[in-house]
Amino acid sequence: MDGVLYRCKTIYARLFAPGEIMLSCAKLFRKGLAALVMVSGLLSVAGAATAAPLRVQIMPGNIASLYVYLGTSLGFYEREGLDVEVVHIANGPQANSALVSKSVDVIMNMPDNMILLKHRGIDTVAVVGNAVQYPFFLIQRKGLGLPTGQDYRSVMSRIKGKTIGVYGLGSSTDRFVRQLAKSANVNDADLKRAAMGGPAASVSGLVAGNLDVSVDVLSSGILVEHMGIGEFVLDCSDPVAQCPPLITEGGKTSLAYFTTSDFLAANPEAMKKFVRTHRKIDAWIKDPSNRVAFVNELKKILPAPALDNPDAYYADVADRAAAFFGTRVRLSALDAIQQSLVESGEIKSAKPLDDMVWSAVID
Repeated sequence: MDGVLYRCKTIYARLFAPGEIMLSCAKLFRKGLAALVMVSGLLSVAGAATAAPLRVQIMPGNIASLYVYLGTSLGFYEREGLDVEVVHIANGPQANSALVSKSVDVIMNMPDNMILLKHRGIDTVAVVGNAVQYPFFLIQRKGLGLPTGQDYRSVMSRIKGKTIGVYGLGSSTDRFVRQLAKSANVNDADLKRAAMGGPAASVSGLVAGNLDVSVDVLSSGILVEHMGIGEFVLDCSDPVAQCPPLITEGGKTSLAYFTTSDFLAANPEAMKKFVRTHRKIDAWIKDPSNRVAFVNELKKILPAPALDNPDAYYADVADRAAAFFGTRVRLSALDAIQQSLVESGEIKSAKPLDDMVWSAVID
């Protein structure tokens, strides 16, 4: 800085009287500093303008989309150089349609939906994992009286004729119930499945008594327990449940973020940034020092429950989320899920799935 002023005074000494030299140099310095600030601002704007655009699907109000919510709310994507546009799509089949039509670039989905797409000739690729436990639970309304802490066969034998809420007929929640029923030798015709659309409607169905059992995500189960209107009746991540091996293994990559092979080939750097971002988010939620901030973010994402102690609800969700979420992608999990689709008759035979997992994240 002193060197700049010295050179300024040397030059101005040839042009101005002695008393004017410092004044003129000061003016020049201020103008130069202002210009530098302006240029820096322009460079920042230019940097923001070149951030990689990415349209990412989420399920509104569903904790399964947690990492995208956190990525936008806390600036993780922006810091990694991504300009993420969040696209609200309610369920897996609708997300598939959006991906195929190119109205979104990345979707969060269960591998069963994506494997079905692959068998229809659409090459999809898992770029980063999202959950390492099975994402759905059976939740019963208060007073139904189904046994808790039992294996899945005992539970399924007792829900014959009961009304079971799923997100949509043909969705992953629906497929989960049918797979449990088949493994427990319960006829599909004995299950009364009702399409509810999502977590909020499912909880309302339990409250109103329109549903006996709901297939839903962990935050919904925790909510109904805190509200005193229901309870978990089956959790396949619990060894006591003894869920079918294909469900248990498939649950190790039960949710992931997918794109098409064409989009990945055209945008590898953006996808690398996306993967890095989600790994940073994963580390962030599992760092105990971020506990308070994490709970505060959950309060923004999930509807505020009418509870005497809502903080206890959010704390329980945070505890379960740390174990439930993860970015690991297991090819063995995808193979197990594909085999379950063969057994259900939804596809004729298995095929190699190696190209469904991006080499950058394969485990």
